[in-house]
Amino acid sequence: MQWWKKRKHLLVREKLRIDEAFPGNDFSFEIRGDDFWITGKILDFFDFECKYPQSYPSAPPDIFPKNRSSKWVPKHQYVKEGRFCLDIREKDWCSRLTAADIIKS
Repeated sequence: MQWWKKRKHLLVREKLRIDEAFPGNDFSFEIRGDDFWITGKILDFFDFECKYPQSYPSAPPDIFPKNRSSKWVPKHQYVKEGRFCLDIREKDWCSRLTAADIIKS
């Protein structure tokens, strides 16, 4: 299911929360195949990609570094698929949270 087509209000909520959390951001929202992604930069040098699961908002988005620059926290754990291991995990996720919460964590 392409959640962003069937539940457009969630897409609006995502954009609003991101704009509140990251004023003046230049994040891009894009569809790649059947997946919805956000790409951007935080703190002026951390390039990232955020991939939404098909089951969003029941499951959290994953965030990936676009490169393994030395500016990324060097001892931070990555899970097998290359995504960051974050404070917000599947067991902590609830549908009231957004990608802005994931990116901030």
